[in-house]
Amino acid sequence: MNVTTVLASCLLVMFVGCSSVFGANNATDLARYLTRFGDINLDQALHNERGMYNHIKCFLNEGPCVQMSRDLKRIFPVLSKSGCIGCSDEQIESIKTSLSVLKKKWSKEWDRIVHMYDPPSGANLERFVN
Repeated sequence: MNVTTVLASCLLVMFVGCSSVFGANNATDLARYLTRFGDINLDQALHNERGMYNHIKCFLNEGPCVQMSRDLKRIFPVLSKSGCIGCSDEQIESIKTSLSVLKKKWSKEWDRIVHMYDPPSGANLERFVN
């Protein structure tokens, strides 16, 4: 899995009211949805500065969104509302890794993403990085 899986989720995930996730109507469907990103090299995706920048701009509604960014953007509200119920340990680890990289390397953008998708405190998304 990769940042795309998260961007955690994210990113990278990250992120539109409690909208459904590409056909997933609730947190229980999230794990099944995340399997779409299972073949992506997470480390490579998280260290692709240009790709991450484009995903983040999409998440923040400041740039165009390719399909993958739109899909990832839909994950944030579900994560912030319900966590990742039904997700495998591997999926949760990928989410944590992706969000941790996002927070560390893109801290200003992370703060804005948390404010946008997990107001007022960001505690729900923060639990994935702490």
